[in-house]
Amino acid sequence: MSQDEQEIRQLIETWMESMRLGYTKRALSVIADDTAFFLPGHARLAKADFEAASITMPTFIREVDSQVEEVKIYGDVAYCVNRLTVITIPRKGGDTLTRQGYALTILEKRQGAWKIVRDANTLSAVDT
Repeated sequence: MSQDEQEIRQLIETWMESMRLGYTKRALSVIADDTAFFLPGHARLAKADFEAASITMPTFIREVDSQVEEVKIYGDVAYCVNRLTVITIPRKGGDTLTRQGYALTILEKRQGAWKIVRDANTLSAVDT
């Protein structure tokens, strides 16, 4: 495994762990300022929108299972396919929601560090 692939896999791990723990600023550190997020049923989100949503979400992430299935690197551009299971719980209590699916993440190496520049996920609710 190349150094770049190791760095990308570590970046994804840092991002997932940060989201699970609610460390929004740490999660934002791996995301480029011009990032765009694509979620089913939602308009394209910019980094600032992602940050605001992370703070005001009516649920919090209780658990994330992230399995990086593929990383391809082309110079200073790469993509990552990640199979995810995300379990959330309402902040005010109630039933948990489990969502599963894939994320396709595009990264660029900027000033020597990999950053997420695009992320599209296909997570949908599943019965538990």
